[in-house]
Amino acid sequence: MKGLRNFVALFFLLVALPWSGVCVAGAFADGVAAYDQGHFDIAFKLWLPLAEQGELAAQFNLAALYEKGTGVAQDSAQAAHWYLEAAKQGDADAELKIADLYAAGTGVAKDPAEARKWYNALIANPHHDKGALVLKQQARVRLANAMNGTQEIIPY
Repeated sequence: MKGLRNFVALFFLLVALPWSGVCVAGAFADGVAAYDQGHFDIAFKLWLPLAEQGELAAQFNLAALYEKGTGVAQDSAQAAHWYLEAAKQGDADAELKIADLYAAGTGVAKDPAEARKWYNALIANPHHDKGALVLKQQARVRLANAMNGTQEIIPY
């Protein structure tokens, strides 16, 4: 029995552990290290598979790379795609970014209703840390400006 437990432990360390989330965290951290060293193309290559697998932070970082044209050709549509994917998972920064992109029509068709949807999603976001509160206030201001700019005033 003891031999079986040792075998299972050894199996986990050699076979199962590399397929666990530890590797995902490693690849993401390696991407951060590459980014910090100015190797943006390597960061992109490390984050892309993670983003495609639904890793929220990798999705947001890819969006930022595409938005700025850092390590990849600048591509507003790809930036919007990845911000949207991160926003769908409740990332407050991504919710504000995608709302702004819909409001401006950058990388996506201009869509005030979709922008309002994402501003409202951010305002309703359950995160209440200081950063989230700042983003929520920005969303409230932008939403109010969008509402004022789209309301029709009819004199009587």
